[in-house]
Amino acid sequence: MEYSSRSNGIRGIVNDGFHVELALKVGMIVGTRYHGTIAVGSDTRVSSEMFRSAVSAGLMASGSNVVDLGVLPTPAFQYYVRSHAVEGGVMLTASHNPPEYNGIKIIDSDGLEDPFLRDMGPEDIMDAQTDRVAWADVGEAVEMGDCTEEYIDAIVSLVDAEAIRSADLKVCVECANGSAFVLVPEVLRRLGVSMITMNGSARGELTGRDSELTYANLENLCYLTRQTGCDLGVAFDMDADRCLFSDADGNPVPGDKSFAIIVRSVLERRKGKVVAPVSTSSAVEDTVDACGGIMKYSAVGSPAVVKKVMEYGAILGGEINGGIVFPELQYCRDATMCLVKMLECVARNGPLSEQAAQVPDYHYQNSSVACTDEQKRLLVDRFRDMTSDMQRDITDGVKLFFDDGWVLLRPSATEPVFRVYSQSTDADTAAGRLEEYLSEIRRNL
Repeated sequence: MEYSSRSNGIRGIVNDGFHVELALKVGMIVGTRYHGTIAVGSDTRVSSEMFRSAVSAGLMASGSNVVDLGVLPTPAFQYYVRSHAVEGGVMLTASHNPPEYNGIKIIDSDGLEDPFLRDMGPEDIMDAQTDRVAWADVGEAVEMGDCTEEYIDAIVSLVDAEAIRSADLKVCVECANGSAFVLVPEVLRRLGVSMITMNGSARGELTGRDSELTYANLENLCYLTRQTGCDLGVAFDMDADRCLFSDADGNPVPGDKSFAIIVRSVLERRKGKVVAPVSTSSAVEDTVDACGGIMKYSAVGSPAVVKKVMEYGAILGGEINGGIVFPELQYCRDATMCLVKMLECVARNGPLSEQAAQVPDYHYQNSSVACTDEQKRLLVDRFRDMTSDMQRDITDGVKLFFDDGWVLLRPSATEPVFRVYSQSTDADTAAGRLEEYLSEIRRNL
């Protein structure tokens, strides 16, 4: 059995830790918490319709009405919740997890993730006190048709659409048979961009590749991008809040470089703050500094990035895993907006390969050691004590700075591991420091 509760939702293997009874009870909890009309949506997983039904039943049993949005990307769902007269939303998705998983994200009326179930296990959820209304007061459900029109309008309005149309671009789009297929073709049609599609169906049980969005999984995208003469390629995760790119020559573009390219484009037109986790490659900070921006760091994880973007009034936030936050649109990671912004970058500034080559290169490695939550706390205390006289950042774990790089030592918030990240201008130094601190962790367990 596998189940996890974290700041960005509840996830587990379908019918083995994550089941319809749990989803039904979550619906009742959400209906009790919010009251009124609640939106429900999902990605393309084969179990999503079952869980949408279970959550909807729980919401209606508590007296709430349901607006069923069907299949759509998570950012489009959040945009709908924020811009329509609903009290909140429940999104069924397990993001990058394999097809046998599913999950639940609770969205507040402002479009932000509500983490109120974060610390609740299955037993806590099943035992929670909820409203159960009389028969005449149960909620009603209505199915919406296409609800993405306003979202698409907003995205297109935030880029130089005429520059993109004039560039006559062609892009290879890899959807992992996830929810990006619902609206990306229409976005590209409006921008006059031709499209070659991979894994662009609604068969979420057949992702077409490993469901995790990594460079190792972009081989087919890179090949097809090169063979079909596309200007760039893009791969989405299943709920379309993250994406990674390949250039026209079929080379994957690292997430720190694609983030840096977009950072440069934004800062050239408007100065301001940029937020990224402390685990981010220095290539991003170098770009921010060179463009006259102000770099700010957050703890690791998209909720932490979003929180700091709002706190600092930043103009951009992002992670090197392909998730970028565009505050002018909304406060969440948005892969469709990221694609459109990258198309604007290529239309205005030339081939993606040339822009990537202008971003500084760093040798960046990471690994982890298995440990318990109690061991995580002891390790953090240990490293903070032993490094008190060093240049460091303790935003999330302990980040140690050296003349040629840095090391980040931090406990995972989602897995029973302690992570080590190492960056240097020299490959051997990065690898050596990584192993040095992994060994130090093992000695202290």
